[in-house]
Amino acid sequence: MSTDRDYTTIIGEIPEGGVSPVSYEIQRSRFLAYVIHAEDEDKVRTWLAALKKDHYDARHAPYAMVLGADAARQRSSDDGEPGGTAGSPILEAIKGRGITDIAVAVVRYFGGIKLGAGGLIRAYAHAAGLGLDAAPKLRMTLLRELSVTVDYDLFAAVERYIRTDELIAGETTYAERVTCLLRVPPDDIARRTAELIDLTARRLHLRRDGVSGNSMRIDKDRAAARSFSPRTAAPILCPRFTQYYRSPPRSSRSGWSFSNSRYP
Repeated sequence: MSTDRDYTTIIGEIPEGGVSPVSYEIQRSRFLAYVIHAEDEDKVRTWLAALKKDHYDARHAPYAMVLGADAARQRSSDDGEPGGTAGSPILEAIKGRGITDIAVAVVRYFGGIKLGAGGLIRAYAHAAGLGLDAAPKLRMTLLRELSVTVDYDLFAAVERYIRTDELIAGETTYAERVTCLLRVPPDDIARRTAELIDLTARRLHLRRDGVSGNSMRIDKDRAAARSFSPRTAAPILCPRFTQYYRSPPRSSRSGWSFSNSRYP
């Protein structure tokens, strides 16, 4: 699976514990939409099993999932509804919004009036869309690491530049000189390099570093950050944002890291 691309996903789960699901009612049938962030099918299956247990008296709980940065893994199930009337509309609702690493299930309580194939397609698509629209979203953006080493008398200026431009910074190392690790979009590497050279009058050493972890950035939304649970160590809390770091896969190629920033 290629991950050399930007993509959109969601935070956590909709609804969270103790909150009513997104609901849609038509012709006495009630449709309850559930949405979860997922990166593998095992998590989706476990979630679906718990959902069906909670709604043991519901007639149907069709679902769809889209996984992977390239959205290559797609699955859907009608769960007993007529073929193509439930899982496919849910899947199309996900794909139409360009979201991945996500699963959506819509629980249906039958109201006694048959909706017909067209009615079911519209109802499941609409309910899934309501759940998707209610979910907080993240834009996952590929970043390149840039290591900046300067003398101590220039560090204050570099630090101010990082704060002013709201750059994503990693670890700072203090030795004979100071080294800052920045995470920069690939398209910005040339501009940031030129600006740092100008800022320091060429008194610096720049290097594009190798493998790093993934970082998560969520501006002004600590609650959302807590609800999103990647495979992570303890969070590093900073004044302007929350970051999580995790080790990359063993097969990860050098030079890349991820940042997911709040998606409007």
